[in-house]
Amino acid sequence: MENLNKELDTYALNLPSLIASAGKFVVISGENVAGIFDTYNDGLKFAYKEFGLNPFLIKKISPSEHVSFFTRELSFA
Repeated sequence: MENLNKELDTYALNLPSLIASAGKFVVISGENVAGIFDTYNDGLKFAYKEFGLNPFLIKKISPSEHVSFFTRELSFA
């Protein structure tokens, strides 16, 4: 399975210029910001047409990341 570290780094590097499009979706392949789309589905259609099965990232543009933490507490009676 391919990881998307390069694409995530490209997103972080380009985030200052992407913020103007916050709420939209960016398509990134490698170091290439390929396009910005209003919906995830529009980005997905473009990405499959442009990159086929090669790695790409579709990410909602946001000035901050929402991180969820989950914990599992065990209790023994």
